[in-house]
Amino acid sequence: MTRQVSMFPVGLVTRLGVSTPIVSSGKLVGFYDGWIAGRRFPVDMAGFAVNVQFYLQVVVVVVVLVVVVVDVVVVVEVLLLRVY
Repeated sequence: MTRQVSMFPVGLVTRLGVSTPIVSSGKLVGFYDGWIAGRRFPVDMAGFAVNVQFYLQVVVVVVVLVVVVVDVVVVVEVLLLRVY
């Protein structure tokens, strides 16, 4: 079961024939891929899954942060208008 994000090997890609995360003792330790190209996470698009509940929690947090930032900007604008 995917708790947050899972990664899977993907075959028939790159010159090596497979793109896969390297896992040791349940922890990600690297990547085996024919095209690393400076990518922080060299994973094929088909090689990962995201838990929907985790995704929705992240989206809710981002939306709340955006609302807070917008509110702060509005308050600052109102205060600046009163000063000028």
